[in-house]
Amino acid sequence: MANTIQSTGGLYFAVLGISRTSTDLVDGSVITATTHDFFQPQPVKGSRAYFMHAATDLLRNTRNAIVKGYSKLFIYDIVLPPTGASISQATIDVNIISLLSASERTKSQWEALLGGAGFRIVKFWPDPQEYEMLIKAEIA
Repeated sequence: MANTIQSTGGLYFAVLGISRTSTDLVDGSVITATTHDFFQPQPVKGSRAYFMHAATDLLRNTRNAIVKGYSKLFIYDIVLPPTGASISQATIDVNIISLLSASERTKSQWEALLGGAGFRIVKFWPDPQEYEMLIKAEIA
């Protein structure tokens, strides 16, 4: 596959850890999935969308592949409320703190993280349980 995506109206997904071909995943779809070592610069330039889950260490390499005004970054992750987190959210956060010395983020923490990597958040979409959110960002 070429390193520049031609405008086909489809979506190109670079998904960490995927080992199947795109036809195994989305046979007959306009979505293309591929493997990629996210600790290396993103080789696919100009995709319409880049989808990531829990990929905060990888933002700068992806930012360099994104076309300003065209490409968008989507992240699906837990977004904690500033106060009043659910039992599930709080339990996961405590586990992450104790096991990994890390934590889940609030909206303002996501804004700071993405802003530091050269992005601005366009919108947060909560899932029906308001447990996780889809975050849409673009180059600042």
